Amino acid sequence: MRIDTPAPALGAGRWPDLWAVACVALVVMAVGLPLANWMQARAAADACSNNLRALGGGLVRYVGDHDSLPQNASLLPDFRTLDSWSNARNNRHLASLSDGRYVEKTCLCCPNDHAGHGYAYQVPTAAANRSWKLGARVPMVADRNPAIELTRAGRTVGLCIINSPDHGGSGQNALFTDASVEFLRNATIMVPEIDGEPRHLENIYLPMSAADRSARTLEQDLDRPSEWIQVDVFLLD
Repeated sequence: MRIDTPAPALGAGRWPDLWAVACVALVVMAVGLPLANWMQARAAADACSNNLRALGGGLVRYVGDHDSLPQNASLLPDFRTLDSWSNARNNRHLASLSDGRYVEKTCLCCPNDHAGHGYAYQVPTAAANRSWKLGARVPMVADRNPAIELTRAGRTVGLCIINSPDHGGSGQNALFTDASVEFLRNATIMVPEIDGEPRHLENIYLPMSAADRSARTLEQDLDRPSEWIQVDVFLLD
């Protein structure tokens, strides 16, 4: 018996096995990477919705203590002199919740918002307080405003039908006035009748002007702050 027979050279009769291994690896990558990305996006969306649920509980307690939505008088802009909505940082009002220990500070921002801009928040007005007290179910906090993002980047908004950038454009988490959280596939919702205002379609990220109201059309753009009539759902970063 001879034991000095040389082993076959690499590739001699082994290429089918190598190709099989390579094909399996490609299949694993083709299936595994999208699945991993989906799971990561789903985890971030779930963490975002948990943040908003915590904010909802904090808002309920805050309104119970103060009979008003969170707002800081020193941060309220003068809409008559404000040049652009992109100059306003309305979500700073939510800091009252973390400052008063109603929520943790980490709840004020979506996990996908790596720049830390924070959630878009309903601009505090008398109409917003009335809608809360009347029990109308409308969004009051949501992921970042895409129209504001475009404006700050120097781009024209026009009729904004795009979603928040926080979830890859697939939609946005929104906290409603009944403290429920819902993932909205687009930014246009049906707003119920509130305080004499008829039921109508509305973009939660755009302010309603007198022209929009009289024409009974969707809001067309960001308009000037002085043109906002302060009766619609307008969530501002």
